[in-house]
This record gives sequence, structure tokens and C-alpha cells, in this order.
Amino acid sequence: MIDLSAIDFPVELRPAGFMTPAGWKEIENKRAVVRTDTETAFSMVSDQYQLIPHRRVLEPMLGACGELELVPVVREGGRRSGPLRIEGDGRRVHVELRYPRGGIEVPGHKDMIEPRVVLGNSYDKSSAVYGAFGFYQVKCTNAGAVMKGGLIRGTGGAGGFRFAHTSDEYENIDEALNSVKAFLEGFPQRITGLLDLAGGRLDEARAKQIYLEMVGARQYGKSPLESKDLQDGWTLYSKITNWLTMDFKGGQQPMEKRAGEALALILKEIRGDVPSA
Repeated sequence: MIDLSAIDFPVELRPAGFMTPAGWKEIENKRAVVRTDTETAFSMVSDQYQLIPHRRVLEPMLGACGELELVPVVREGGRRSGPLRIEGDGRRVHVELRYPRGGIEVPGHKDMIEPRVVLGNSYDKSSAVYGAFGFYQVKCTNAGAVMKGGLIRGTGGAGGFRFAHTSDEYENIDEALNSVKAFLEGFPQRITGLLDLAGGRLDEARAKQIYLEMVGARQYGKSPLESKDLQDGWTLYSKITNWLTMDFKGGQQPMEKRAGEALALILKEIRGDVPSA
């Protein structure tokens, strides 16, 4: 499904400590995660930490997701054109997948909303073994389809799964796969807020205020919106998220939170409530 050879570098746990005038002093109950081909220390962890190689996590999960017809995300260019993202010399790894068969057309627009799944692991304690669920706005343009990602916020385990590095739970691929299946099956119900944007009308002055609040005065000055764009809920949301940075880096980032805030504000104007997802 995806070439994982770039994440096959050797990593091991070593005693953690520091040099003193009297010599080396080991830190009790601590270990260092070290990439041994470059002798790079990634992090210091407890002695309960289990080293889980990236491939050992991703390979079975990708195989299971492939059976569900999820496919890797490949963009035409840019720093994040490929589906496998390696950060911090290998400290963190993320894989981005999409589910084209589950795409839903936005009423009255050419755009689509597709399910999005991101799988990841880390050696630096920035995240557990995880799966994060969200969506893509597939924007149809004269140049082709442009994808902008976002989160679907939920409660409980609805937004993904996490397996700690201090347990054997990561081996339960079936549990992770069931989470993905449940997300894909419930996707139409989880994007009702996004679909409600289509055809929703806003007061122009209030819409301008929301746009200005989300993108800032400088960006608003560069890209002022026409009245028709301000008054249409989906178009306004799309313009805001087109400016915001919408890429995963192991979890929900501030820009994605702002996209969620924009959705809540626009829906409140359209239907008088706040989305639950």
C-alpha cells in the first residue's frame, strides 16, 4: 500500500544518565530512546515504556485499512505531497488516508466531503499509537480537485483511538479496525453540521465579522469577500478553511481548532445552535 522502507532505521532503549565530575550517573527508572545509526537521542522515557517500531504499528493497520478500501493521500506537490510523513529525523511518523467511496456531495455546490483517517506513532512521547478521524473538503476547481483537511470533533472514542506505549494494546489491530469501521459507517451522520452550511444564509455584516475574526485583518485586506460569498454558509466556511493550515501533525492543532470555531459560529448564525461534531 505504502513504501515504509524510510522508517526502518534502528532504534533501541539505553540507560539514561548524565556525566558528573565523578563520572557517569544513571537516572533510576529511566531509559533513553536512541536512533542507533545516527546516535540521535529521541527522548527519555520510564522503564515501563515499550519501544514500538513504526513499521510494527503501521504495516498491519495499513493492511487492514486497505481491505476497507481506504487509499493513501497523494497531493500533486509541496512539502507534504506523499502519504507518509516523517518528522524530527524519524521521531514521529504519520500516514494520511482517504475514503473516496464514502464521499458526500455538498448540496448546491460542486464540492465533496470525504472521510479522512490519519495513523501515527512516535518515539519522542509526543503521541501514543493513534488513529485520528476527520474529513476532507474536496474543492473542485478548474485545475482539478484540491483537498483541505479538518477534524470531526466528537465525544468518547468517536474521534479515533489511542494505544499507550506502556501496554500491549497496540497489538489489538481488530480493535483499531473496528474503530475505523464505525467511523466510516457513521460518517454521514457526523457531518450533518457541515452539510447544513450549504444553502444557509448569513447576515452580511455578521459574516464579515466572522471572517475577519478567523483570518485576521491582514489576510482580510488581501482577500476581501464578495457579498455572495459572505452570505453563503458553505462558501464562507470554505474561504476560511482555505486560508487556515489544515494538516495533521499528530493531533488537533490550533488552526484546526479555529476551523471548528468557524463552523460553530457560522452554524449558530444559520440555525441558532452549535455543532456537536
